[in-house]
Amino acid sequence: MADKAEQARKNRRSGKRVQKRINEGIGAKNVGLWGGEDGEHPIFSIEAKGREKFVGTEFMAQADANCPKDKIPLVIVHLKGTSYNKDIVMIRITHFKELMKI
Repeated sequence: MADKAEQARKNRRSGKRVQKRINEGIGAKNVGLWGGEDGEHPIFSIEAKGREKFVGTEFMAQADANCPKDKIPLVIVHLKGTSYNKDIVMIRITHFKELMKI
């Protein structure tokens, strides 16, 4: 089993790869290393995350399954007790790129 320092290095390398791919995919400048935004874009401040599991994939699968063919599936997550202005919106990257003309 890897020691903690080795695992931390592995996680940083993995995170950098994910960050680079995400930023390249949407035409953002890869800038984040030790805090601050991960991707610099003319209209977005990007925080890139890579995960093995994410509950949001289940939400997106449901949106995909229920989506008519002529529409784009979208998930909006509201956390009870918070302002609706803080809700989180999820969309598949392919649809995001279409909408943004990337």
